Amino acid sequence: MPEISHKAVVVTGLIRNRELLRRCLAPFAALLARGVIDQVVYCTWAEQAAAHRDFIASLADQGVMLVTPPQPEPETMFADGGAFASVHYQSSAVRAALAALSVPDGIVLKLRSDMIMQEAFAEGLFTSYIAGCTPADSFGFPGLDLQWTLPAIFKGRIWIPWVDLSLPFMMADECYMGYAADIARLCGRVAPTTPSRVREGAFKGLPAAHIYRYLPTFAPCFPVFRAYERLVHHFKTEMSFKRALLPVIFQDPFFWKVFALHAFVARNYFMIGSGAHGDIRWYTALENAARGWAEIDNLKISPYYEHPPEAWALDLESFDANLGNYTLNCLDEAWLRRLFAFELPISDLLKVFYSNLRAALEADEAQIDGEADVLRGKLEDLRTSQSRS
Repeated sequence: MPEISHKAVVVTGLIRNRELLRRCLAPFAALLARGVIDQVVYCTWAEQAAAHRDFIASLADQGVMLVTPPQPEPETMFADGGAFASVHYQSSAVRAALAALSVPDGIVLKLRSDMIMQEAFAEGLFTSYIAGCTPADSFGFPGLDLQWTLPAIFKGRIWIPWVDLSLPFMMADECYMGYAADIARLCGRVAPTTPSRVREGAFKGLPAAHIYRYLPTFAPCFPVFRAYERLVHHFKTEMSFKRALLPVIFQDPFFWKVFALHAFVARNYFMIGSGAHGDIRWYTALENAARGWAEIDNLKISPYYEHPPEAWALDLESFDANLGNYTLNCLDEAWLRRLFAFELPISDLLKVFYSNLRAALEADEAQIDGEADVLRGKLEDLRTSQSRS
C-alpha cells in the first residue's frame, strides 16, 4: 500500500443553490474535522463569491478553504461555446484549486458543486483507493498467448464512478479521484485535432466534456485512439441517434479495435464504481434548467446516478458492500452477455474480444487510418440520414 502524504477534496462550480452547496461540502467538512482527510478546497469564480459573500464566509468557518479566481476569458477556439468551452472552464477551476493545496503530491477527490456524496461512502472511497490505486505494469490473459507492457501514463489509477463502453472515453468527468499530479494532467489545456469543427459548432451537444477529459492523455500512446480522436465529433448521445449508431459501429472492424482497447484501458488504468444507490447524487444543469434551483428537493438526479448500477445496461461489475473492490473486470462474463446478444460459448466470445485487442495494439498505423476513414464515411452517411428523418 503506498504512503499517502496528503488527502484532499476539491469542489468546483457555481453556487446554483446555497443549500445544495452546503450539503455538497458538509460530508467533507465532517471528514476534515475527524482527521480522515487533510484539506477541503472550494473554487468558484470571484463574481460568484462576491454575490454570496456572507454564505461563502460561513463555509470558511467550517474549515473549507476558498479559492475565488476571476472567471477566465474564453479562448478563441472556444468562442462559440459548447462542450469544449465547458472543459476549458472546468479545468481552469480545478487547476486553481490544485494550486492552493498545502501539499502538492497527495491524492485528490474532485467533484462538482452540484453533487452530494455520502460521508460513509467518501471515507470508504479514500480507504479503497489507497489500497488499490497502484497501477499495473503489464497485462496478460490466462489461456491466450497475450502479454503487453503497459505505458506508464499515471502515477496511480484514476477512480471514476461510471464508464460507457459503447462510446469510448465517455467516462465520468463530474467526479474523479487520483494523485494530484494525475488530476493536473487530466485538467491540462484541451487541444482537439479538429479546432475548425469547434468553431463551426459541430461539437455542441456532444459529450466532448467527458471524452476530452481523458482521450488526449491516451491518444499519444495508442495510434488507434489518435484515429478515433479525429472521428469523435460524429458521435452523439441522444438515444434516437445512439439506437441507429450502435448497429453501425459494432459491425465495423475499426470500431471493434477502439472498443476493445478502451475496455483494456478502463481495466488497467482506472478504478470504477459508484457504490450503492444514493451514495452519489448529481443534480445537473442539463436535467434541472427548466425546474429552477429554488427547491432542492424538487431537483432531478442525473440518470447516471438515479438508478442502482444493476439497472443500467452497460454496468460492468458488482461492487462489494464494504467498498473494497473498485477494479473493473473486463473479463467478466456478465457484462459481455449484456452488451452482446451473441449465442457463443464465453471462451469464444473472449477470443473475439482479445483478437480485436491484439489487433488494436499491434496494427500498422496506415492500416488503422485506412479503417478509420471507412468508418468516417459510414458515420457521415448516418448523420445525414438522421438529419433528414
